[in-house]
Amino acid sequence: MSRKTSPPPKGKFFAPDPESKLLMWDMVRAMDIDLAAALRTNTLPVATLSAMMQACNSCPEPKLCAVFLDRRDGHTDQAPSFCPNGTRLAALRGSTAKTEISTE
Repeated sequence: MSRKTSPPPKGKFFAPDPESKLLMWDMVRAMDIDLAAALRTNTLPVATLSAMMQACNSCPEPKLCAVFLDRRDGHTDQAPSFCPNGTRLAALRGSTAKTEISTE
C-alpha cells in the first residue's frame, strides 16, 4: 500500500508554488556578490539574509524576475526595480567588509 503525500505547506518558509525556487540565489550570482564573504565579515548579518530570503519568497513577480535574469544571460549590475531586495543587493554589491547591511 503506497502512502499518499501531500504538498508542502505554504507559509513564510516555503515557496508559494512547489515548482518555484528562490531566485535570490540567481540574482546574487548575476550581480557577482560574494555572500560567503559578506556573512564571514558580518557585512551581511544572518538575520538580514533571512529577511532577504523571506522577501524573495513573498515577491509577487517571480516570473518577471526569471525573465529579467534570462534576458541578461545571468549577469546584471543591479536588481530590477520591482525586486524587494534591490536596495540590499545594491548595498552588498558595493559594500566594503566593514559596512553592515541594514535589516530594515
